[in-house]
Amino acid sequence: GHYQIIAKHSTQCTDINAPSQKKGARAVQWVCQGGASQQWALKELQEGYVQLVAKHSGLCLHVQRSSPKDGANFVQWPCHGGGRQVFKLVAVK
Repeated sequence: GHYQIIAKHSTQCTDINAPSQKKGARAVQWVCQGGASQQWALKELQEGYVQLVAKHSGLCLHVQRSSPKDGANFVQWPCHGGGRQVFKLVAVK
């Protein structure tokens, strides 16, 4: 299945801008409308990590420029399994 990624502070969805199918298109927060650019498949990897794959493009959520800093941008990029595309889901209280 597919999931929406919703920001707790804004209740908005992670969306691909425009909704572009091009590699490098920015991920943004946007009003949840249920479109394919707001739907993400979880591709399970080892040790509880996942890749997030956009339904509309088949591209992965990717930290731009390998930045480890707060405020780093996310884009969609061809899936390759590198560290910039690997996430761990954790329960929140």
